[in-house]
Amino acid sequence: VVCSSWILAVIVILLCVFFVFLFFQAEDGIRDYDVTGVQTCALPIYSVQLLFAPAHLHMERTLDHATSTTTIIGLLSILVCLSIIGFGLVRKRYRIFLAASWFLLTWLPISGIFPLNAPMAEHWMYVPMGGFLWIFLELILNPASQRIPLEYKSRYRIAVGSALCVWGAYLAMVSIQRNLDWRTNATIYEATLRENPKSSRVHFNLAVTYQDLLDNKQGAKRHYKEVLALYKQKKEYDTILKTQFWDEEIQSHYSLGQIYLHDKQYNRSEEHTSELQSRRNLVCRLLLEKKKKEKHKYNSKYKFHRHINNTT
Repeated sequence: VVCSSWILAVIVILLCVFFVFLFFQAEDGIRDYDVTGVQTCALPIYSVQLLFAPAHLHMERTLDHATSTTTIIGLLSILVCLSIIGFGLVRKRYRIFLAASWFLLTWLPISGIFPLNAPMAEHWMYVPMGGFLWIFLELILNPASQRIPLEYKSRYRIAVGSALCVWGAYLAMVSIQRNLDWRTNATIYEATLRENPKSSRVHFNLAVTYQDLLDNKQGAKRHYKEVLALYKQKKEYDTILKTQFWDEEIQSHYSLGQIYLHDKQYNRSEEHTSELQSRRNLVCRLLLEKKKKEKHKYNSKYKFHRHINNTT
């Protein structure tokens, strides 16, 4: 009785902590009740899905597709994990208790109830995955196998072994494909954009890769324009953001101005320069100063070559 009461008290405390952080914390420090709370509740099921069947892997994951159904399933999965912890403690199966506790305690910091720079990320699951796999193996090899009649145990072992082999082969194939995605900067960003084409950060990183590493000006211009289009769309959606300027947006204007300047499309270059001039921002002022110096250097070089050509 004392043990059951203690377990119930622990569960109540954990649930209270979960819901306190759920409704009063967010990625930016403020929890949005209607959107972010639903997404955070749905996160457990997406985390488990990543462990069982990791598909459509990419860096810039979002939870915009979270629904009331996934929210309910996510909350139920947390209750299942708490139930496994209680089962392991009551039945004195301490390995199950430790495995479930490991998963829960290492998953909570990345569960979305604490402010982070992203709603979820694949590499955050590395440590919780150890506890999850430990739970999975403990449950299928011990309690489940003990309830099976003796004459079916050999078939059970064959079925479980076959399923684990198929699962392992699937994970190996996914790993090989993911390694191909990570071959270069360009391939990983391109793979990410195939899964999430609305990531301004990845568009910007790919544009910089094209411009600085691959000397692909056309590709760089295309993705810098995508960055500006996404921020324009963001500002149209939320009028409060119209007066704000993000570093990626500023740098995209600057880089496009530089590309057009080198292509001698001066009017197009000045269009992006005027965007920087209209903002009272330290980054804008620094970039404008840099652009002036580079423009002066470019014009001097151009005049020098023209003088040489005239004299010869």
